Amino acid sequence: MNDTAALNYVIKDQLIYLRKVEVQVAFNCNLTCKGCVHGSPARPAKMLSPEEFARDLAALGSAARVHKLLLVGGEPLLHPDLVELLKLAKASGVAKYVCVTTNGVGLENMSDDFFSNVDSIEVSHYPRVRLRYTRDDLERKAQQFGFTFAISAYATFQETHLSVPLDDPALVQQIYNRCKPRAEWSCHTFAEGRYYMCPRSPILGERLGSCGQLVDNRPADGVMMRDNPDLFGDLLRYLQRDDPLEACKWCLGSDGASFPHLLQSKKAAIEEASRIVHFAPTLLSPRARAELAGLLAPAGAAAAPEDGQPEAAAP
Repeated sequence: MNDTAALNYVIKDQLIYLRKVEVQVAFNCNLTCKGCVHGSPARPAKMLSPEEFARDLAALGSAARVHKLLLVGGEPLLHPDLVELLKLAKASGVAKYVCVTTNGVGLENMSDDFFSNVDSIEVSHYPRVRLRYTRDDLERKAQQFGFTFAISAYATFQETHLSVPLDDPALVQQIYNRCKPRAEWSCHTFAEGRYYMCPRSPILGERLGSCGQLVDNRPADGVMMRDNPDLFGDLLRYLQRDDPLEACKWCLGSDGASFPHLLQSKKAAIEEASRIVHFAPTLLSPRARAELAGLLAPAGAAAAPEDGQPEAAAP
């Protein structure tokens, strides 16, 4: 078992207690951040239905409990039934705390019903994004309704996505072993009946489809929760796995180089989603390049045009 796997769960009374799970409830966004890990600026408006959410909560609840359940996006405040999702999550008994992660744009439009049903609000604040709802506004609502909140500034994003898979198993293994979203940050998720250790796994096929590739990694990368009489055993084995996910071949994990946050046009976001990106060491952070130097020989990964620069997909 990978040593970091134990960070994310404990076993008690024949249940797996998971530290944190996030659920993407809105797939599109009201911002157009370059390098969005969910690719939300280029995705069509699509929302998780309350019915599907309730079904997956019930399935997961047969084998697990969650300390902190995060409703994320895209931008979750765009979901017209967000309050219903919050109520479903709290009524399910699966999660101790039900939280929302948002860019903060639109908080001024949220009803008291929203604020009274959320346990915590986590605001990701980006440069040049003006928030109409201030810290003082949140403080007043928090005192009124009893939730907690945090505002975190994000001035940089990381290189993450590849559209040509890595062909060096040793490098893929190291990216998996070192991946903070999978382990330290516990960015686990569930979608369409499956539980995943990586929030990028359930959307990989859609993302690669934008640049003309047909890939379905979901059966290999997730555990089926619905109608699974041995979900406890399957989930425990999955959490303890040492082998990388299929999605790891198209990902830099948490080892990507940082770049300044940038809001781009919708057109540029769509073009970004359709570009072909090969691996090159320059896509890694300086620290990762140093620590993985022994694996970065030219034969260890697909050749990259112009040292990691993306090329346009064929029409």
